[in-house]
Amino acid sequence: DRKAKFYVRLTSKYTETSKQSASTLGNNFIEPTVDMAYWEKEFAGKTAGVKNKFVAGRQFVQVGRGVAFALTADGVMYEQTGLAKRKGEWKAFALRQNPGNDMVDLSTSGSGRTKRDFYGFRGKYDVHSAAKMCLYAVRTNDRNKKNSPNSALQKHGFEPEYYGVVSEGRIIVKDLSYWAEFIYERGRTYDSATTTGSKEVNIRSNAVVAGLRGRASAAGASSLPP
Repeated sequence: DRKAKFYVRLTSKYTETSKQSASTLGNNFIEPTVDMAYWEKEFAGKTAGVKNKFVAGRQFVQVGRGVAFALTADGVMYEQTGLAKRKGEWKAFALRQNPGNDMVDLSTSGSGRTKRDFYGFRGKYDVHSAAKMCLYAVRTNDRNKKNSPNSALQKHGFEPEYYGVVSEGRIIVKDLSYWAEFIYERGRTYDSATTTGSKEVNIRSNAVVAGLRGRASAAGASSLPP
C-alpha cells in the first residue's frame, strides 16, 4: 500500500524555416529543458479503502474542465481518495508558476520572469452511479506588482479568485454523457493610467461551459468530442 516514484520529462523544440531573407533564421533549436519533475508518494489511510497521495515538484494540476486553472507549475499537492464509502475525494495544492514562462503583458516590469503563486482546493463526490459533483476554489497571488517601465503612472497586477461547480454524468443511456461547469471570478487589477495614475479596480465575472458526448453503437464508430 506504500508506493513512491520519481518522474522526469524533458522537452526540446526544433523548427526549420525557409530562409527568404538575411534576417530570417533558417532553423532554431531549443535545448532540452525540464518540463516536469516530481516525487510522488502514495500511502494508505487509517480507514479501509482510503488512499493518500503527496506530490512535490514540477507537476501538472487541473481543476474542473481546466477553464479556470490548468497549469504545469512548481509546488506541492496532497490528494485523498476513497472517502465516504469510496464516493468522495479531495485535493489541495500550493504552486508557483514556472519563472521561465513568458509574461502575457510585455510592458510590465521584469517581463519574462513570472512571479505568481496559486493556492487551491477541489472536492469531488459521486452523487450516484450516473452523476458526479465537484466544487473548487483557486486563489492567485501576483508578485509582479510593479510600475511599468514605459510609464511611471501605470501599475500592473492581476489577482483573481476562481470558484467553480462542476456536474458530469450520463443521460438516460450509458453512451450519452454530459458535463456542465459554472465559474465565478472575483479579484483585483488595475485600470489604464490617467493623469493621476492607474487605480485598483475590482474583477467580477462568471462563465458557464457545458457539453454532450455521445458514442454510436455501431462497431468501430468514434466518440464525439465534447
